[in-house]
Order: sequence, then C-alpha cells, then structure tokens
Amino acid sequence: MRYIKTFNESSDLYNTIISDCKDILLDLTDVGIRCGVDGGIKWDGVDSQINADKVKIEIEASSHSKVRLGDFGLSFEHLLSYLESKGYILDSKGSFYENDDWDSYEECPECRSTNVSYDSFTNGERNWGSDYKCGKCGHVGDVDNFQSPSHPISKSELLNSIRNNYYIDFMYLVFLKKKS
Repeated sequence: MRYIKTFNESSDLYNTIISDCKDILLDLTDVGIRCGVDGGIKWDGVDSQINADKVKIEIEASSHSKVRLGDFGLSFEHLLSYLESKGYILDSKGSFYENDDWDSYEECPECRSTNVSYDSFTNGERNWGSDYKCGKCGHVGDVDNFQSPSHPISKSELLNSIRNNYYIDFMYLVFLKKKS
C-alpha cells in the first residue's frame, strides 16, 4: 500500500484549467503570437508549490507585427467567460498591456495614484529639472520614475480595447480566484 499515490483533485482540476486556457488561445499561437499560460509558484519560505489561486497569461506579438485585439475578440471573450465560470476574475492591479506607439502611463511610484503633474517649483524655488509630483501623497521625483510603458487593464478596458481594435505589443493578464 505504500506505493499508492494519493489523488489530488484540486491539482488535477487546476492543470485542466491551465490546459483549457492554452486551447482557447490556439487562434493566437497558430499565427505566431506567443502565448504563455501558468499559475506561478507559491513560496512559503521553506517549500514551493503550484499557486492554484492565480492564472497568469502573457501574450506577445512577433518582432515583425503587433497583435490586433479585435482579430481575436472571440478568443479573449471566451477566455474571460471560461475563467469566470471557474471562479477567477481579472486582477486590474496586476494586469497590463503595452504598445510602443502609445504615450507613457503616468502614476506615482509610491502610492500608485494617477494624480501626478509636472512640478515646476520645489521648496519655493524654480526647478528646471524634470520633477513630477503626486497630488495624493506628495512624493516628488524624476519624470522617469513616474512614467511606464505598461498601461493597467481592467475587464471593461480589455473589452473596450477589443471593440476598438487596439494594437498591442505585449499583454500580461492575471486572474485571481474569487474568495468564498
């Protein structure tokens, strides 16, 4: 009896979800778009294990073209619907997309507020540098620290991007298991 393996139903179900997500994204991989699907690793300081509370999806255009979201609208809608049926929701804090042709996304590196502006005065003196200031926490810093090529994305923004046929270079989607 010591050679009998225990059956872990939750792990098997999770592997099926990952495999199903890969299948849903086959339309993209068939035309050369790189799609990666995994759950990541949960580390408790001593041991590591599969993180079944998270599904991560990376979509990257080839070096010669961009991904036109509208061309794969049905695949993305199917993916969202499928993962929601399995209890996963899109995490807008961890999900983002990028396009080299877009303006940088501006947010405070300290508090993640988008209430940032160019700060032309520091300590009452004219500052000819490129400092930005956060309107929420007051953090002041170099413009490069406040700008990012990554634009956060929520479910409604993703669906809107599909309807408006946005082009992207890279997209990273994080789906988290809903707490019961």
